[in-house]
Amino acid sequence: MVKAAVLKAPEVIETEEFPFPDHGTIIKTEATGVCGTDPHVFDNSIETPHPLIMGHELLGRVHQLDEKSLSKQSDRIDVGDRVFIAPGIDCNGCFYCENVGSLCSDRKFYGINMTSEDPPHLRGGFSEFLALNSDTTLLKVPGSMPVEVAVLIEPMACGIRAVKQAFPDLEKVKNATVVIVGVGPIGLFATAVAKLYGARKIIVIDRLPHRLEFAKQFGADLTADRSQYQGTELSRHVKRESNNGIGADAVIACTGEVESVEYGLPMLRKGGRFVEKGVYAEAGTAQISPSAICTQNIEFVGTSYTFLQDFRDAIELLKRMDFPYQKVVTDRFGIEEVRKAIMTVIARECMKVIIDPTINK
Repeated sequence: MVKAAVLKAPEVIETEEFPFPDHGTIIKTEATGVCGTDPHVFDNSIETPHPLIMGHELLGRVHQLDEKSLSKQSDRIDVGDRVFIAPGIDCNGCFYCENVGSLCSDRKFYGINMTSEDPPHLRGGFSEFLALNSDTTLLKVPGSMPVEVAVLIEPMACGIRAVKQAFPDLEKVKNATVVIVGVGPIGLFATAVAKLYGARKIIVIDRLPHRLEFAKQFGADLTADRSQYQGTELSRHVKRESNNGIGADAVIACTGEVESVEYGLPMLRKGGRFVEKGVYAEAGTAQISPSAICTQNIEFVGTSYTFLQDFRDAIELLKRMDFPYQKVVTDRFGIEEVRKAIMTVIARECMKVIIDPTINK
């Protein structure tokens, strides 16, 4: 039998046991990150089916491998290999799959919209094993990489995607002023990626001092505690500190709060780009000035999904160990403690929380 944490209804989690799948590709879960979107799945502000095994930041080892799944992989995969499991499965037939990429209108997503009601049940990471759809992409992860680093691949990829949205031409990151608003894991990795891609100055904003301290270790040149500024003081401060004193080339908002749009947009220089990366669930509306966007030639873009190349890039950047990635995982919980893990994320007293299936065994 396989133990898993099951979301039976909004905010109702129970530990259940399921029969071990008798066929298909099976992954033994090594660790699963608790994403900032998981509290929204938990309370159904991101609408999901029930029952559901949550968890989409997936790391494990191949326990069983079928030929149909193997034929889909670009990497050579063998039983025993450590792998990152790309959480989204595109339909490859809709307009978005054929013309845009990574915005599939019928995307299946482990831990978010693949119910555990029907066999093989194990479609989320908060479980001892994961049963894969044959169209799932697996990427090999070095066995020597510490688990607390390897489990960061998905949020690192999100940070990479945020920076790529801010700078479609990555050469333009060099010598740029980049502002990161919000230092959860994605904001932290956006900071690291901007530094690794050559940003001249990175200004990081949050209202939690312990998170600003993290940012200093991951590439931030300047930090600002938002709670210490009133009105337009913060945007004026950022502009003064930017290259040439004209404002940021890009602002990447990772807070999950709509207010970051209101105080973040004025930090941009003319022709700058604002990237919204944090508001995955409905959180209200923001007041913005269309005139300012027009007259300042500001670009406003959103980003949610990541591309497969972002995951590959994440693995390569993490292998370099340019920053103290081992410090990012601050809390570990077992499968029977998923509710407590989610509450820890909501309280924001952590950096990265993971579910480790070996705890409490």
